[in-house]
Amino acid sequence: MSTATVNAAAFAAQPASGALAPLETRRRRQAHIINAIIAERERQELLAATGQLPFSCAQQEIPVGCKYPVLGEEAGEVGTAVQELQCFEDETGKLTDNLEKELIQTAAVCVAWLEALEADKEDAE
Repeated sequence: MSTATVNAAAFAAQPASGALAPLETRRRRQAHIINAIIAERERQELLAATGQLPFSCAQQEIPVGCKYPVLGEEAGEVGTAVQELQCFEDETGKLTDNLEKELIQTAAVCVAWLEALEADKEDAE
């Protein structure tokens, strides 16, 4: 049995310390997160438009084989942020802030790619 399986089983065996937050609280959190992802999408588009990024994953003409490494790179940065949180004290909250930033950037890349797929569907109609 892998360590991940053991850890997941141990986590699942723990009593639920807190039920889901009330719907209103969840919606407020979701709105905050989605707004952060939208802001990151706009930042990514600006970087692509000014040549600071070679392309945007929202561009339909960019092959998926070029988009996937961008997503993989972002996911790798999430992994690094997780590792830093596991290995170092986060007394100032900077490591948690970095994890949040990397998750938002990764989600924004996913949204960009989904935008291209949606545009492809619209073009096919």
